[in-house]
Amino acid sequence: MTQKQSRSRSRGRLLALVALAAVALAAVLWLWPTPEPEPEAPPPEPSRATDQAPPVSPPPPPPKPRVSARADLQPLAGLRATGTVALAPLADHGGVRASYQLRGLMPGTYALRVHEQGDCSAQDGSSAGPVLGGGDPAAAELARMEVNATRFAKGTQDLAAFELGDGGSGSKDRADILGRSVVVETVEGIRVACGVIRPR
Repeated sequence: MTQKQSRSRSRGRLLALVALAAVALAAVLWLWPTPEPEPEAPPPEPSRATDQAPPVSPPPPPPKPRVSARADLQPLAGLRATGTVALAPLADHGGVRASYQLRGLMPGTYALRVHEQGDCSAQDGSSAGPVLGGGDPAAAELARMEVNATRFAKGTQDLAAFELGDGGSGSKDRADILGRSVVVETVEGIRVACGVIRPR
């Protein structure tokens, strides 16, 4: 065998080994298990505050508007007494300010009293019912006055025992007089004029 033939045979063997190695590598790569992709981690849940803010309290209701009122007094029992009583809330310490003007009264002593019912339809004033609270008439007085020969009376009185509410029973310390009656009475209890307290 010549040297040329020996080299050719060695080269052929080398090529055969390379081809065999390539086939073996391809087989290994084909048989090698492909790793499965790892599952993606779920997105993190939004953080929840452990210390929740306390619930917000609703705002307090607005204060009730202050109401003024008026009673137009009409004569009872065929008499001629008339007048007006203006009522306004006292802003400083609560209560009511009563300002009255009366005319046509015979000389004598009279009282302005609040009565339970807002009704002056009866000629003798009995429809106004008893005095407010049904007890001592003095506790239901708005004012007491002396009338002279002019037959006229005028005055203003601040009253802590009353208030102008919504026509209900009133607060703990004050009686609500809105919607009730104001009656002018003599010392003997004769009702001479009556008017219903109405808002204005």
